[in-house]
Amino acid sequence: MKKTKLKINRDKVILMTRLAVYDKAEGEKDRRISRFFLHDYLTKCSLQTAICVFCGCLILVFFHVLHRFLNLDADIFMLDYMAELKRYGVVVICVIIFYVVIGTVKAVIEYRACQKRIRLYSRRIKKLEKASNKGFLAVVHCGTRNKE
Repeated sequence: MKKTKLKINRDKVILMTRLAVYDKAEGEKDRRISRFFLHDYLTKCSLQTAICVFCGCLILVFFHVLHRFLNLDADIFMLDYMAELKRYGVVVICVIIFYVVIGTVKAVIEYRACQKRIRLYSRRIKKLEKASNKGFLAVVHCGTRNKE
């Protein structure tokens, strides 16, 4: 039986652990975000936000109109539809603009944080490659070899 002991580079093990934790925790999300340029990512997020907010507003407007007809006995034939449409339209547009602005600010912050984490990840990879080229080993192999 022969035992093999190899030298461990503590810094390299720590670096590999940090890389693995990043890959497991945030790596996939960051790779999805970083596929886009900033402008494209903001456009995508803004469009998604606008569509979702518009659908939500339509549902709320529908229930509000339904409430008016059922509980307040509003006359369908005497209602000025253009005035109602303009009133609801202005409210819906203001709500959409409000949420798109908030969503865009959130997306910019998210994109910049993603880019920062990816740059840090790249620096750690380069540092790990330099350490590997120096001949340091990252793991200990203390196994036994059976002779057959």
